[in-house]
This record gives sequence, C-alpha cells and structure tokens, in this order.
Amino acid sequence: MSSVARLLAQWLWQQAGRPGSGLALFATEAIDDLGDRGQLLAIEARADISRVVRLFFIALFGCLAAFTALSWVSAAIILLTWDTPSRALVVVSVAGGWVCIAAACIGIVRSRWANAPRPLERSRTLFDEDLASLRRFINEGRS
Repeated sequence: MSSVARLLAQWLWQQAGRPGSGLALFATEAIDDLGDRGQLLAIEARADISRVVRLFFIALFGCLAAFTALSWVSAAIILLTWDTPSRALVVVSVAGGWVCIAAACIGIVRSRWANAPRPLERSRTLFDEDLASLRRFINEGRS
C-alpha cells in the first residue's frame, strides 16, 4: 500500500472513530486499485494508439502505391487508345473504374471501423464495476 493510501486510511479511521470501519477499508482499497486502473488505462491507450497509427500508415502507403500504379495504368490505356474512335469511351471507362475503386475503399474502411473494438474496453469494464461497487457501498451505508 502506498504511503498516501496509508495516510488517507489513518485519517479515515480517525474520522470514522474506529479502526477498520467500512469507509476506511473501502477508501484504502479504492486508492490501491486506482493505481492499477491507471496503469491498465495507460497500457490500453498505448496499444490502441499504436494500432491506429500503424493501420493509418499502412493504409496511407497502400493508397499512395495503388494511386501511383493505377495512374500509370490509366495513362497507358488512354495513350494506347488515343488515335481510335473509342477514346472518349476509354477515358470515361477509366474514370468510372476510379470511382468504383474509391467507393470500394470507402466501403472497406467503414466496415472495418464499424467492426473495430471499442477503445479502452477493459478499462471501461473495470471502471463500470468500480462504480457499481461504490454505489452498493453507499446504498449499504444509508440503510
């Protein structure tokens, strides 16, 4: 137990009038758990941020590579068909292909974003449990 937790527990014991009161024990346990919860939150935040940054750069590199490749392919197709009567159709087809690719990418990103786990899920669960425990303790003290 940290020195701050000990000092707070001693103060609460004095306030409650008897050592080992429910309030003092609860406060001591809550202070000890607070450090653990903070560490868990920091670990989860680092992991989530790392995952999002990594995915962002992979997606960015993939988009740039795909854009470069498709630009050269599009230019080659248009160049090869420029002296033909169907050049307008080819240009419109290439542009339509780009629109389809963009729509597919947007759909994939939206799907993955919707199915991604909630950030800090374990920390949220623990904080919800702590809040429920605190509410139970307060309600028991009133009765």
